[in-house]
Amino acid sequence: MERLAYMRKRFWNVTGGNVLGRGFLPTQVTNTMYPENQIFTYGNVVHIIVNVVGSNNGYYDNKDKSCNTYINQVDPSCNQSNTEFHARDAAVNTLVMEGFQRAKDSNIMAVMLYFQGDLFNGPCGGPQTNPACKTTPSGCACCDITQPIQVSSGFINFWDTIVTGAQNFAGQVVMVHGDFHHFQIFPEPGGVKNLLSVMVPGNMDVGWIEADITASIGSIPTFSFQMYDNNPNYNYYANCPNNPDLKYFNVTDAFPPSR
Repeated sequence: MERLAYMRKRFWNVTGGNVLGRGFLPTQVTNTMYPENQIFTYGNVVHIIVNVVGSNNGYYDNKDKSCNTYINQVDPSCNQSNTEFHARDAAVNTLVMEGFQRAKDSNIMAVMLYFQGDLFNGPCGGPQTNPACKTTPSGCACCDITQPIQVSSGFINFWDTIVTGAQNFAGQVVMVHGDFHHFQIFPEPGGVKNLLSVMVPGNMDVGWIEADITASIGSIPTFSFQMYDNNPNYNYYANCPNNPDLKYFNVTDAFPPSR
């Protein structure tokens, strides 16, 4: 909690106006207690940055996460962590709905959300359900998109907010996140037709993702994503050659392909 307070003081201005204090990109903060949650409109896209983290979003319960030994030393019952989670979760969900409303009010047809944690267990996140898919030591995991997703307990409220927002939104919604460390594009998670999940690479092969967005006011946009490999001598995806979702080095994939 002390480190989180320091991060907020050091990196984010409670009035918004910038990302990481650099002043390059005007942003807005709607809740000064959570200045890391920021929103801005750029390029006919509403962008929403929220503090949603891996390891069950910092929520401890008997279902998806146990209070570990380190945290037990300072918070034996995990009450402090769970209190922080509930308040932050509520603030995040409020900002997400504000973002969708901003897009509607401005006739903008694209919303992008940025956060760290992977919401899903099962396909395209966490333990894979398809026996034919294998997780390699490098973290590459094949994904069977025909299997149902499972949302971890600390992400349920956030996921419900995204689904509600997307289902009441005529445009395209894109979630950009990390946590399981491999580059992966997962279309229509949970059967939500206008939702796309993009997981960025990490761990042994930290690269970066370029998103090319064609968006105009009142028109449904198109997206393409390209991974730029930061370690070309390491074939991160060598053992997952046939997965239809997993994208490869420096290959651009457009979504949705029919538009």
